[in-house]
Amino acid sequence: MAEKVWRLDQLRQTAEECGIDYEELIPKIQEIQKILFEDREYIPVEVCLLPYKKAIGQKRYIEYRRRLRKLLEEHPKLMEKLDISFFNDRVLAKAVLKYRWPLGLLPQYQDDEVMVRYSLSHSGESIEFASKRFQNNREWVKFAIEHSANGTIMYLDCMKPYRKDKELVYLACKVERWNFVYVDKSYRDDFELAKLCMEQVGNLNTIYEYMSARLRGNKELAMFDLQEDFPNTEYYSSKLRNDDEIAATLFRLHGADSWAWHHMSKRLKKKYKIEEM
Repeated sequence: MAEKVWRLDQLRQTAEECGIDYEELIPKIQEIQKILFEDREYIPVEVCLLPYKKAIGQKRYIEYRRRLRKLLEEHPKLMEKLDISFFNDRVLAKAVLKYRWPLGLLPQYQDDEVMVRYSLSHSGESIEFASKRFQNNREWVKFAIEHSANGTIMYLDCMKPYRKDKELVYLACKVERWNFVYVDKSYRDDFELAKLCMEQVGNLNTIYEYMSARLRGNKELAMFDLQEDFPNTEYYSSKLRNDDEIAATLFRLHGADSWAWHHMSKRLKKKYKIEEM
């Protein structure tokens, strides 16, 4: 591996051909050596020449950049080990801006509309690292929410001004129901919003316990919950825990062994011959 990384004679020769002082490259060579020894990550030593774009010529530059981009796409965390100046190249920046966190490490792009949109289109939650003008713009926030799948965007501090905005609240909960937990508490009693969330059967994050007492006693919402792998009967109202239709559905979908029976009424457990676990 070391021989592959440290083709220093070839690097020195290329530097001399391009009129680059080899001594200037030594700090970056040492950075690459450190990454290999400490993180066991291989970076071609030729990337040291990327800051000398004019000197090495377009052909070499594109080839060395291609090698680094491929590595970054496979191992984006490598960017944390590299000098930030490498990412002045927008192609290399885009290789990592597909993820949420790199925008926070690249201040040169936090106010760049093209690059912010690119980052948000891959991970809407990266808006927390965009400049205030994006965070304060409702259309940009909406775009971020639309592209925040598998994320809970409403928990971000920059989203506090939008936690009462009905359109954005509904949009966020449609994208990911766990956002329900972070929007304004006035929505805890919103049946339509709760239904929108509960219809997302299969999402491991349940919002049932965060709904108002009135909604926790709603049979229609409970029926959605019963379709989950692990029904949340502990949060049902006492009336629902003694409801024959609820019990029949629980038995049909989960049988007699489900732990969810533990919270059902004694009458229903006796009816279905449920043994206490």
